[in-house]
Amino acid sequence: MPTPREIAAFLRSVMVVMGNRSLADLRDASAAFLRRTGPPLRRAPRRPMLRQTHQDGRPAMIRTLAALAAAAALAACQDAGERSVAMLKPGDRFAVIRIDGAPAPEGVTFEVGSGGRITGRAPCNRYSGQLTEQGGAMTASGLVITRMACADPARTLAETRFVNAIGAVTAARRMGDGTALVDPQGEARLVLTPITGP
Repeated sequence: MPTPREIAAFLRSVMVVMGNRSLADLRDASAAFLRRTGPPLRRAPRRPMLRQTHQDGRPAMIRTLAALAAAAALAACQDAGERSVAMLKPGDRFAVIRIDGAPAPEGVTFEVGSGGRITGRAPCNRYSGQLTEQGGAMTASGLVITRMACADPARTLAETRFVNAIGAVTAARRMGDGTALVDPQGEARLVLTPITGP
């Protein structure tokens, strides 16, 4: 192994050679340095890679990747089935039991009509809008809400959270006995439970 002094001498000779811009001098200086420091290190011979194959002759890596791709496709299909807008059918009536994780005030409803029309009672006012599906994601748009004042500040705050939550939902997902309307991150913005009876 060359000493630091030998390396410094070699670098000085390289700087001198590069100053003169002579490639032949650089080659000669490199050869002289190598003669002083011993033989150059030899690269180890390349060994062929061991290729693992399965009994059917296919490489093991390809089989593994194919299995992972199939598992991912199956998971995507299962996830799409569990998070489908088709869970909400015309005539469905729900009581809203949670808004953004907090208990909803009494009497908040979510009803699905024909053509994707939604109606119901917010914490203070009545509302209506349109539920559409595009590319597997649902969107609530055209939300119209009456303008009655709320006497209770807590209900006013709950109404604001409710309107924001409806605007953020992109999918429906089963949650226990009810349905959760979730945002793009998968967070349950509204949790609904079916209303039975008149």
